[in-house]
Amino acid sequence: MHTLEQISILLVEDDPITARVEQAELENIGYSVHHITTGEEAVDRALECEFSLILMDIDLGKGMDGTQAAERILQTKEMPILFLSSHTEPEIVERTEGISSYGYVVKGTGITVLNASIKMALRLFGARQKLRDAEQMARTNGEKYRNLFENITEEVHLWKLVRTESGLIRTWRLEEANPAALAAWGRSREDIIGKTTEEIWPDSNPVQLFMPVVQKIFSEGRPRQWETYFPGTGQTLLMTSVAFGEYFISTGIDVSDRNRAEMVRHREEKELLLRETYHRLKNNVASIEGLLSAQADASSNPEVKLVLHEAVGRLASIRALYDGLLVHNTVQRVSMQPYLQDLIDSIVRAFAGSSDISIEKKLDDFALSAEKATAIGIALNELLTNAMKYGLGTETANSVSVTLRRQMNGGQLIVQDYGPGMPEDFILRSSRGFGLSMVHMLARQLGGTFQVTNTGGAQCVLSFPTD
Repeated sequence: MHTLEQISILLVEDDPITARVEQAELENIGYSVHHITTGEEAVDRALECEFSLILMDIDLGKGMDGTQAAERILQTKEMPILFLSSHTEPEIVERTEGISSYGYVVKGTGITVLNASIKMALRLFGARQKLRDAEQMARTNGEKYRNLFENITEEVHLWKLVRTESGLIRTWRLEEANPAALAAWGRSREDIIGKTTEEIWPDSNPVQLFMPVVQKIFSEGRPRQWETYFPGTGQTLLMTSVAFGEYFISTGIDVSDRNRAEMVRHREEKELLLRETYHRLKNNVASIEGLLSAQADASSNPEVKLVLHEAVGRLASIRALYDGLLVHNTVQRVSMQPYLQDLIDSIVRAFAGSSDISIEKKLDDFALSAEKATAIGIALNELLTNAMKYGLGTETANSVSVTLRRQMNGGQLIVQDYGPGMPEDFILRSSRGFGLSMVHMLARQLGGTFQVTNTGGAQCVLSFPTD
């Protein structure tokens, strides 16, 4: 908003007496007034200087009249022009109607009317300027957003809900899609804009597939990110959807290649870690095999020799199996859930009658170093083997549960059978069983603890730090 001291007026009036009166009255109110007498001079001064408003007489004597001067000025510069004339004839007034003027004031109506007309002209000009600026900003922003929409590599699509008479969401109609989406879908705008999702993909049941997600988008009222495989395009998409009014906009990134690479990486990690485990187990088996062979050779009892040689033969077959799986590479970090899942399946398959055994697996997935993962894998092998040997056999005790639990500063491996449990006088540290002794040793190696309790059967708990 201008103050009167800031408002400068160019007064174009050929009558010096009238001009002097008008200038004095305007300056007395507080306006800054500059007076000239001809239309030609008005054009020059208006283009050279900055005036808040031009007060233009129509009849300027010889040469260019006021309407002609106003047209010349407005061709080059936009500013408010208020016509001031003693003529009220219709033909005179009509001469100003084709010009972007801001009013017509009849001379002699008084300074109050003139002052009000000036203020109104300035407000109208300011409003028009703001409107033009807003329109220009809208055009600029519209161009920016359109360029972004057209050139962004992510899929972007705008949908409008289609509801039943009772107000329930029935489907959604495509309002707009960017070139990236059209390319991914292999469609043209003419083929799909304005169609519902089931009309675009009639063989993929998109409403049934995505209705739960769309309902959540509108019920939660916040952006939602979700991943899905869509058979209509054969893509795995990482989507972000936002609802507004009866519309929602979704952006999507094709993560199919990323997911395939991730699957390959997990498979390679699993294979490498399993082979590292096989390598360590093979060495342990070979040591035991050597001890048993030495004991068999030293014994004079034929039955003892037979039993020991049979055991050596079983160990040799296991060692041969590990030899075929060995690899000398290592991995830095290993995902525990898939690793233990496969290890459990391998242990169970090695037991006769394993098809009748129920193994309940509750495995959290987190990463450990290869060294710690191998130690935990060896411990699991001993504990699960022990449970399947001694904790099964009855109809109600033919299951084992294996739990890998991530805790705040560590993890726990729990193997629980539902058999008779340990003897009441069982002491872990003095146990002569090779398997439990090995697990106790591994617990110390990991910097953790190992406990065995009777809880509806034998429960073995190996606790270890994860860092």
